Amino acid sequence: MLTYRLLLSLVPAVLLIAALVLWLPGVSERGGAANDDAASPLDADFDYFASTMHRASFNAQGQTLHTLEAMRVVHYPADDHTELEHPALVWYPTDAAPWTLSANAGTLHGANTEGEDRLELRDNVVLRYPLSDGATFTVHTARLDAVPATQDFSTEQPVTLDSPDMHMDSIGMRGNLRDHHVELLHEVRGRHAPLAH
Repeated sequence: MLTYRLLLSLVPAVLLIAALVLWLPGVSERGGAANDDAASPLDADFDYFASTMHRASFNAQGQTLHTLEAMRVVHYPADDHTELEHPALVWYPTDAAPWTLSANAGTLHGANTEGEDRLELRDNVVLRYPLSDGATFTVHTARLDAVPATQDFSTEQPVTLDSPDMHMDSIGMRGNLRDHHVELLHEVRGRHAPLAH
């Protein structure tokens, strides 16, 4: 009788242990799958976001070198990149009017210092520069890479350049605004009509 009571008292404990043994492997498998998903770059977790961003860079004299704005930013720490909605980069030369570079979307690839950041713009990329007569010099392309700190930019995509007296088309472009250098790369075509005085 004592043995029977002892066995009956052990039954709940045995059932509990059996349930744990059956339940724990399932939890472990689900946890492993979740970790695998988080490791995928397409499903990578972000560590912060902001509804607006305004970043400015200055020289030693306190003059603005460039600003970067976006309507929304989401940062992904795994490879240190930030997705930008409606980014606008403005370069401020010391001796000329500012250049504005904008797009519908972009990716800011971070580095150890701000000077090494690379901005990848896509979807309706527009580079604008105001001319002295009040008109605007405009460049349109689908994708463009820029380095804010050095004012370098490049694209392999088709490009159109327009001003009131000029229209040019090219496949690819690269340049540096600090050096006032723009190079059209391939299949360059254009027309120039001198303005009447």
